[in-house]
Amino acid sequence: MWVILILGIISYLTSVVALAFLAVSTRKRLRLALIWLGVVLLVFGISIFVIGVVAYGVGMSQVEHALAFVEASLVERAREQGTREAMLPLNFSLIIGGFPTLVGLVSLIRGLKTPRKQ
Repeated sequence: MWVILILGIISYLTSVVALAFLAVSTRKRLRLALIWLGVVLLVFGISIFVIGVVAYGVGMSQVEHALAFVEASLVERAREQGTREAMLPLNFSLIIGGFPTLVGLVSLIRGLKTPRKQ
């Protein structure tokens, strides 16, 4: 979850820059900056989501491995608890990665819709 947090902090700081550029994006020369910021933020956001999915998969594999050592009467309760804990990185990545992904998408669309300098 530390990787998600670090990427999230970087993404949020980059999102602030992108929002500032979006606020003054009437200038045509900011077009390329908006496109690049949009791409960077989309890469960060998608990376955060992918890391969350991978962390969920690793957590579930650890749960399944641990269930081999649990008493038979407690297997279902242990699986439920393990699944809840394995979902934490996935939920965290969805929360952290959503805003930068949205800002990146808006920046990319705004940058692509701004007419080129003639």
